[in-house]
Amino acid sequence: MISPSFVPPEDIRRLRTRTRCRRHLTQARAAGKQRAGKLLEDGHLKLPAVISDIHGAPGRDMLNALVTGERDPRVPAQLARGRMRPTIRRLEEPLERAFFTGEHAAVLAMMLTAIDHHTTQIDQLTARIEVALVATGSSVLTIMHVLLSDPDARYTDLGAGYHEQRMHARRQARNHVRSLERLGYTVTIQVLNPDTGELLAPAG
Repeated sequence: MISPSFVPPEDIRRLRTRTRCRRHLTQARAAGKQRAGKLLEDGHLKLPAVISDIHGAPGRDMLNALVTGERDPRVPAQLARGRMRPTIRRLEEPLERAFFTGEHAAVLAMMLTAIDHHTTQIDQLTARIEVALVATGSSVLTIMHVLLSDPDARYTDLGAGYHEQRMHARRQARNHVRSLERLGYTVTIQVLNPDTGELLAPAG
């Protein structure tokens, strides 16, 4: 009465595991960036009000300068690049009013390290996901090539649970063999064609 749930093939399951992990890491990195922003606010450092992305290259350079102990507002502000250069004075103002202590710097350093670690893991997973997508796409292209090359070829969808069913059948067969072997029997498994009854191959 209950329709079977969709069980994707093994390669798709691996891909889902990686994309799910990448999503969690991306969420963790975003949360880390938010905590870093709140830490800056706690130190009266209103850089997010001037820089749209404090974790971009210029903003990160400024944060690194603060972590290493730089407190002269002119030094981090001079790290502005490109279109941010005309706003150097606006960048100096929040730095001048900041109450950013050594404790703030130590905690920020740990937060930035965690953010960088998540970024490295995300990059590694992204590379593996791209490889998996290429492999999956290659399989689809191979099927299409065979179908287009042979007018008589027909594609048969084996169904979402095809591989799971075969694995379940093999598992049941192994269990029955072990049960018979414990009783002293020697068992040889042969695979038959379900349509013709002809012997296909030993199952091992």
